[in-house]
Amino acid sequence: MLKKSSALLCFSVLALFGSMASAGAQSSASVLLIEEGTTGAGFCGVDGWIHNNHPGFTADGFANTQNTLGNGVDYAIYVDTAGTYDFEFGYALGGAARPAEIQVAGVAQPLVFAGTGGWRNYAVSDVQRIELPAGIHTLRLEGTGKEALPNLDWMTIAGAAVDVAPCNGDFTPTMLQLFSPTSVDWVAGSTGWLNLTMTSDVSVRNVSVTVIDASEGVSFSYPSNGDHSAPSQDSTVSPSEIDYSSINFTTPSAAGAATATIQIDFEWLGAQYSVVETLEFSNVNYEGDDFAILTDAAELTSSSDAPEQNWLELSYLGISPVNSNLEVSVAGDLEAYHPQGAFTGLHADGHLHVGERDVARVWFDPTTLDSGSHTMTVTIDYIDVNGVAKNVSHDVTVVVD
Repeated sequence: MLKKSSALLCFSVLALFGSMASAGAQSSASVLLIEEGTTGAGFCGVDGWIHNNHPGFTADGFANTQNTLGNGVDYAIYVDTAGTYDFEFGYALGGAARPAEIQVAGVAQPLVFAGTGGWRNYAVSDVQRIELPAGIHTLRLEGTGKEALPNLDWMTIAGAAVDVAPCNGDFTPTMLQLFSPTSVDWVAGSTGWLNLTMTSDVSVRNVSVTVIDASEGVSFSYPSNGDHSAPSQDSTVSPSEIDYSSINFTTPSAAGAATATIQIDFEWLGAQYSVVETLEFSNVNYEGDDFAILTDAAELTSSSDAPEQNWLELSYLGISPVNSNLEVSVAGDLEAYHPQGAFTGLHADGHLHVGERDVARVWFDPTTLDSGSHTMTVTIDYIDVNGVAKNVSHDVTVVVD
């Protein structure tokens, strides 16, 4: 349940065991990029069209105003902290210079777009520095000459804290999108942590995670305002950033099902929001294999012109709490020159956790590959959760074209 907004929520919970990364701090300075063409995400419209007939633009195109005095482009932004903000515009102009003005917060600041020498020559405008009060603002870039504006590719705003805002209240962002499933397996009588993995298409601040209820026998020793430990190490989740909060837990000694209720609080555009979600746990004791082998066949090419096709990713899924020090060796009639492999999945290490899918890369010299079907025997040496050294071998059929 999301209070105060209809924004979407899903999330991915990984049951992980081991040490927890520490939180840190990050500067609140930000640069907001708004591309023309995506109505709602800060871009609210153009008196004209979105065109793509002059290459060199970024994203899907550029805003092309009708050549009439007073035409322009509209935006909506949110300023968290009053202060000075720097505006720049990416544009192309194949003719003479065109005058314009930025209209925002009662200010009409003039600027001139110089010619760029052609409609396919994109440049960056002079920096326009404007004092803005905190809050949501409509912003208009308007042409003050008879031919209106140049072709506008993008706008950036740099300052203490700035974000996109709704256009006429009709923009519903995806805030704190976290990935399903909402259930995990654990092993009876063990300790570990949960990772709540978060993304958002707008910047949310002051994110905190609290366990507000849990089944009998389940104890949580963390969080205290969450532990946002990747990659920004702060209490914000920004667009395109993958962040997570870690929660320590101890499981009951008896097998069975359990639940925990998590509340995530955060701030967007000066308003407070809360997400409440119930996590389901299946308390099981694993028997048998410590991990599942997901790769039993693969293809290679003997062409030295395609070196990116001359390695295999051997995929594995962890089904025991911790498998550590995994090392991969290869035998067979294919000559591998990276026989150790490199575990490059979630943790990019030699560990495989419950529910984690990881891969080991094995490389080959394309000049040694003979066409046809080959059998490659892969041996994995590792240490299980009880500290016992083990090894598992499996065959992979490799077809070389």
